[in-house]
Amino acid sequence: MSRIVGKLSEFEEEFTIQQLKQKIFDEWGERATLFHSIDKIIATMKAIGALKAEKSGRYTIIKHEVRDDKVNALLVSAGMTVEDKGNFTLQDLREMSYMFPFKYQIEREMLMMNDTFTITNIGGEMMVSLTASL
Repeated sequence: MSRIVGKLSEFEEEFTIQQLKQKIFDEWGERATLFHSIDKIIATMKAIGALKAEKSGRYTIIKHEVRDDKVNALLVSAGMTVEDKGNFTLQDLREMSYMFPFKYQIEREMLMMNDTFTITNIGGEMMVSLTASL
């Protein structure tokens, strides 16, 4: 659901619950569990300060700026783990829709200084992956 809200936020700062439900149903089908869980997930997102209800059924995304490199690294590594595709370009990392409430910056130097990430060059382009843990 975070990914879908993040995608909706790329186009506008506001969305309706109907838009969200339609996107989720398009992807997952109209399952009974979704009818109950969507409202609960929205309530959680409101409670943590990621969304604000403007009117009934209309929500605004509240961006939270993150300036700490350690927190940015944690956010990116979490997004990479969820996405699970192996290698990411710097642009991929900067545009992860899973991170919709966060306004974060990823710089090459931060990635190179952090042991969490492995930097390689594939076809002349910098690629980032998570360092394998033992």
